[in-house]
Amino acid sequence: MRHSVFLGFPGNSMSFATSWALWKATNGSHDITVANSAGSWDNFNSLWATAINAKEAGTVDMTAQMHGDIEVKMPDSATSSPSTPHWLDICLEEMERRDLAILSVAIPIKDHRGVLSCGIGDPADPWQPFRRLTMYELAQLPETFDAADIAEVHGHHRGYYDGHPLLHNNGLFVADLRNPVFHRTDANGDLVCCFNFPKKIGRKGGRWRVFGESEDWFFSRAVALPGARTAITKKIRLDHKDGGTPYPNYGVWGSMQHDEHTTEKWKEREAREQVQQRETAASMQCDYYIGASPENGQFGFREVPGALTEVCV
Repeated sequence: MRHSVFLGFPGNSMSFATSWALWKATNGSHDITVANSAGSWDNFNSLWATAINAKEAGTVDMTAQMHGDIEVKMPDSATSSPSTPHWLDICLEEMERRDLAILSVAIPIKDHRGVLSCGIGDPADPWQPFRRLTMYELAQLPETFDAADIAEVHGHHRGYYDGHPLLHNNGLFVADLRNPVFHRTDANGDLVCCFNFPKKIGRKGGRWRVFGESEDWFFSRAVALPGARTAITKKIRLDHKDGGTPYPNYGVWGSMQHDEHTTEKWKEREAREQVQQRETAASMQCDYYIGASPENGQFGFREVPGALTEVCV
């Protein structure tokens, strides 16, 4: 299906590689309109409002955003053909295949840890994620994945993160504006899905501290509340650039195999559930006595909770 995509860049400067990726987003399979916010680097809402207005006017059905420090690996001109899918073509195909409201690309934070700015949110605490992904964990995930896939990589059943929002990075993402989730309004008639930066000052460790929620995680929660389907992909290879230093979203690297900064949340839950499992297993242990009589075929059964299992014939 051919789409009309509003492709936005939130900022007023970008590298040559980023500008090339914006203009070469598709191999011609889709129609794109490229715009930038002409403002500060965090002016995501201007682009989002413009995209929503364009959808209401009937001129686009999709929108995408790319940050100026993202350098997408483009198809190799020596081995590709004019029909080789580019990054936007790949994302749109994945969205159609999985019926997604949002597809974001996995992007690492720009430091040595190898922690990504995506993962699992805490439904009760917007000020700290439940557990972010690492490059080690990303290598174990399918090319496109959701919270159920992350749960399996973390050693749990697929429904382990039910009720937890999937947190996206907005460095490179695509949204299907035909989905009604993006057009919901609150009691004041304002859009629910937007890129806000909530902040608070609260106590932690006996001291007042400033807490903030990133704009993309705020957006992720707003999309997750009505249960919209979203996913993250690593099909698009890119470098998250810090000056001349690239932090790739491919390969296995980083000092952390797991998100060590959120262990107080996910390890506490795992420990609590292990205790519950042991208590459940202990309460189910029974002493069984089965007596059989070939003459009358009668059987006797005795159950003693808490005892070791024993069967006698």
